[in-house]
Amino acid sequence: MDNNIVSFQKQAEYRYEALQQKLIHGIDTKELNKYYETVVKESTQHLSFLQRYLAEEYLGETVIDSFTMGVKASKLRLDNRTVEEIEEVYSKDLRGLLSTLLGKHDLMQFLGEDDVDSLIMMSYELSEKWFRKGILYGEKQRKLRLM
Repeated sequence: MDNNIVSFQKQAEYRYEALQQKLIHGIDTKELNKYYETVVKESTQHLSFLQRYLAEEYLGETVIDSFTMGVKASKLRLDNRTVEEIEEVYSKDLRGLLSTLLGKHDLMQFLGEDDVDSLIMMSYELSEKWFRKGILYGEKQRKLRLM
């Protein structure tokens, strides 16, 4: 498939990135900033600038990707599924996303084990919260016929 004139994988990546850019406006930055100030900043203040950057980038991508996945999953609400049922269906995908992001950022190379464990716990909390918010946001957007 590498000899195709149009790369389907590239097209899928472009569409996903475009969707993320569109959906980023649905993320409540005040709430995110409050979480940062109360949890993330406190947990990462002892890290160097580069280490904090990596940790914050990892957590930021966790929020954006989880929210995006939630919006996509909100289609299941059209089948009268509850948010809890959708979370159950997507739980494996959400864990896979977190695993992929952890590998992508290679945090083990730059941070200590305790710091990585702390970030993983935060990412689980953030992913569940923002996945759910993505479902609700996607449902609202569909009702308004904006998606």
